[in-house]
Amino acid sequence: MTTKSDVQMRLIQDRHRAVITLLLSYFISFVTISIGIKAYLETQRLATYQFTIMQLLIATPILILVCVFVPMGRFERMQNVY
Repeated sequence: MTTKSDVQMRLIQDRHRAVITLLLSYFISFVTISIGIKAYLETQRLATYQFTIMQLLIATPILILVCVFVPMGRFERMQNVY
């Protein structure tokens, strides 16, 4: 395996891992909010809750940047060691 193909393989793997993590996060939070928290709040008189997805939207580009730059840094450091 060449160096270029090894870097590409690591980037693709980490990108897929990030996409799967984000999709699971979005799905789990949506299900939790729509089923669990709304059902609980219907029994409470004075409690209110407004779901915002802004935290996940802020974390999305950060996670994508991390999954691109961490493997590149690891690969460069691994090349310098050997």
